[in-house]
Amino acid sequence: MTSQRRDVRKAVYTPQEVSTLGLSEIRRAEMNRSRVVPLHVPIIDDYFYALRPGEICAVQAQTHNFKSGFISAWEAFLAEELVRAGREDEIIIHVDFETVIEQQAAGLYTRYTGLPVASIMRGDFVDWGLLLAKEPQVASTPIFRIGVSLGREGFDFEDMYLANVFSAIDYIIGDNNAVLGRPLTVAAIFLDYLQAFPFDPTVARAPIEMQRRLQVREDVYRCRSAAKRYNCPIVVGLQAKQHLEGIPHKNLLIPGIYDGKETSDIGERFDRIISLWLPKTTHAVGEFLEYPEGSFLVTESIAWVRVNKQRGGMPSGRYWMVDIDYTTGNMTVIT
Repeated sequence: MTSQRRDVRKAVYTPQEVSTLGLSEIRRAEMNRSRVVPLHVPIIDDYFYALRPGEICAVQAQTHNFKSGFISAWEAFLAEELVRAGREDEIIIHVDFETVIEQQAAGLYTRYTGLPVASIMRGDFVDWGLLLAKEPQVASTPIFRIGVSLGREGFDFEDMYLANVFSAIDYIIGDNNAVLGRPLTVAAIFLDYLQAFPFDPTVARAPIEMQRRLQVREDVYRCRSAAKRYNCPIVVGLQAKQHLEGIPHKNLLIPGIYDGKETSDIGERFDRIISLWLPKTTHAVGEFLEYPEGSFLVTESIAWVRVNKQRGGMPSGRYWMVDIDYTTGNMTVIT
């Protein structure tokens, strides 16, 4: 048993070591200024500090409250920024545990063409000239996707536990550069979403009633380690509880810091937490709702965004009403 213990001496730092490591971290932050990841939402960006390499951020919402749309828009903004800046060797990793690759691709075509994604996926009338004109843009979007395809066998959703996901990332950026034939750097990783991760075989040995809670807790820690290992921010989608306890007001049903489903480690271990709420999912479109600062009309496109947590002395707690363009994912703060 003694031989399996960690060397506790590795956890002890003298004042001189603390001073030296602090300066090294400040220098690292200076060198990585171009690698921060802003939210790309005007006004909110003034409050929500750009994510730094090594940080993990949660995007939290109840089911069907724009969590996946928010994540997809964020990574699309970042991809466009990488292209504009000529950062050709930097890539984004998107991992989706529920949506097949073909549907994700349809979302990109919707963003670049304006064609409704539902129509594309149903096979309704499609403007093939417009689609083919935008194909080079979709093909050059620097987002590598790890997931499941309708047309490729050998890997299914049940295989997408984090150990396999990180092995896939290692393959993408590995020393042999097998994918593009040149070294690649990960700008950010987007995982959608935490509670949908399949059971890891190493956790499945726990009693059945404890497996999901232990899995989520372990995966939070793995995400923290991965953010450090790949030296990039990781954004993780989170399913909020059905019964929320941390809402700011009875008519503002925005999940609070501890409203993540399954474990309190979500609120405690993430560096940043953003929460979302679509009023149309809980109230009738056309209804007026009053809250301390005023009132608002429930519409199809109105959402609320709240910054629940920013570690490191940064502000938190503020919320904004936004209007969503569901085609592009663009969000405009309503003032």
